Amino acid sequence: MFLLTSFHMNNEQLFWYIRIEKMLDAYDMISNNHLLNRQDILSSLENKDNDFYIQTYFYVSNEYKKALSKITPALSFPIKK
Repeated sequence: MFLLTSFHMNNEQLFWYIRIEKMLDAYDMISNNHLLNRQDILSSLENKDNDFYIQTYFYVSNEYKKALSKITPALSFPIKK
């Protein structure tokens, strides 16, 4: 589900934005906690640089991995602290 945004993104930002959305979709499917607020995360990307998009992706990815390891411990990932 691609959220249309009102702010301008370059190609690299769009690349990461789509991945962040897909990771949030995956997180929403497996998580009961819903600690990640989709709208807050996506709106926080406005007027940020490429590095912020990448950092946001890895933050969401780590939260997804934590949620996944709770429901399937055999598939748990080593998580950097």
